[in-house]
Amino acid sequence: MSTFDTRCDRFETLKKVRGRKPLFFDMSIWIELERGYTDAATHTLSLLRQGVAHRSLFCPFQYTTIWELSKQDQASRERLAALIEELSLNVAFAVRDDVFTWECEDLVSVLLNEQPTKILDLLFVPPAYYLFDSEQWTFSENGLPEDEQAEMVRCVQQGKEELTLTELVKLVGPSIQNAPHPNIPYQTMAQEARAASGDKAKRHRRSAADCVNRVVVSFFYKLPEPRKTRACRALEAKVAGADGSRMGFVLEVLPAIRNHAEVLAGRLEDTGRKDDPNDFYGLNSLPVPLAYAHALVFRDKMIRNLVRKRTDLLKQNPRCSFFDDLPGFATYLEQQNNEENVDV
Repeated sequence: MSTFDTRCDRFETLKKVRGRKPLFFDMSIWIELERGYTDAATHTLSLLRQGVAHRSLFCPFQYTTIWELSKQDQASRERLAALIEELSLNVAFAVRDDVFTWECEDLVSVLLNEQPTKILDLLFVPPAYYLFDSEQWTFSENGLPEDEQAEMVRCVQQGKEELTLTELVKLVGPSIQNAPHPNIPYQTMAQEARAASGDKAKRHRRSAADCVNRVVVSFFYKLPEPRKTRACRALEAKVAGADGSRMGFVLEVLPAIRNHAEVLAGRLEDTGRKDDPNDFYGLNSLPVPLAYAHALVFRDKMIRNLVRKRTDLLKQNPRCSFFDDLPGFATYLEQQNNEENVDV
């Protein structure tokens, strides 16, 4: 869990977003909204601003958003950051690994018949959160200049909640490397999976097992005794999941981790695709919003194809609507606004 949790009171963040529906966009959608070159973009932005003003929605960003902002020139980066800050209410999703940890804690609570963590009370954070998660930043070879380090420390000391996305991007954007490369060799894994078996179901089980081993099992190993032994015994005695396995049960109660396994399975099936640094942004940005947002809008071709092929992704996340164009998303927003008006 990020050390930020011990340094910052999240009350103000929760107060801003409680009762609002979170919507998540990839960077190409943010760019289209900011530039407003089409009627659909102008209309959609107007609907989003209306929803934010009526306290019905907000558009949180992720650490992947900041990585992608770093690829823009300074003027574009600052314009985009200002728009994202406006519609997000300066609120972001917690990093994926923290969410995975909280879900694992919930799994243990379920197994031991304890009160689970209120993940939704932890899920949304201010931008300063990312300053305490060093694994999310990759700086240039010369490192972050001392004057910028001092400025970050000053901003955080003066008010962690008040540090805005625009300020954060100005501080760290120029020093982040342009394209963090994927930390998982997806192409190599796909080739190995294909060589092992041509059965898609088997490749899916392989990706799910890999996900459980990397995330869930490692979490269980770190549990203190006797809690670890009690949790392991409870898991062994648990009724199997829908697919007839304990692993199926585990993934059923861990939505973001389950999505991660599905995304990995989809990537493994795309055996002809070469690794692209941009894949890293899309693959890492999908699991958490898909589990906890009410709508996703992705223009990224790889993500669109993955969601269409991996139909379980949407079936297992029925609350979340997926769109790959602004006209369809605008219709969704109009329907949401009409429902809000009817409720009133």
